[in-house]
Amino acid sequence: MMKKLWFVILVMAFVFGAGRSAMAAELRPGEEEFNKALHMFTRERKQVEAFAEFQKSADKGFPDGFSWVGLYFLHEDWPGEYNAEKAVEFLKKGADLGSSAGLVNIGAIYTFGINGTQAYINIPLGIEYLEKAIAVDNPLIGAFINMGRVYEEGIGREKNPQKAREMYDKAEIIGRPPRNDDLPR
Repeated sequence: MMKKLWFVILVMAFVFGAGRSAMAAELRPGEEEFNKALHMFTRERKQVEAFAEFQKSADKGFPDGFSWVGLYFLHEDWPGEYNAEKAVEFLKKGADLGSSAGLVNIGAIYTFGINGTQAYINIPLGIEYLEKAIAVDNPLIGAFINMGRVYEEGIGREKNPQKAREMYDKAEIIGRPPRNDDLPR
């Protein structure tokens, strides 16, 4: 249940955070394919066709394209094969190219493992990726949720309930629409 909830939160944050760069006058190589794939995935529910477009996006070097291809390999309930090794490869490539989704997901894998296994755990590297995920201009909710867990459970850091609460509060702010009293007057 927690795995599904985490995934839903990540996808929602990514979908609502993605496409900001599409407003730029000129699209980067692979960005058009990525935006098409994201639309197919989220709006049309055409997951198989979306994967092909995400792959084209990655082939052109678009960071988020790599991350989404990695997510396809990571989730058993999505079309295609489950392959943790390929998932890590693509997510790391996306992260190293600056994809927020890549940073969050590879950080989580290196910090917590995959599906309850110890595979791929490298806690210092995982926390490094999560810290980079928090530092981007428009961080995803998952970055703060995962860092909150790091501080709450004392994984690679000293347990710090106050710091964990700060991370969870930031996640909550990102994850909710503004209230009327949040708007400027």
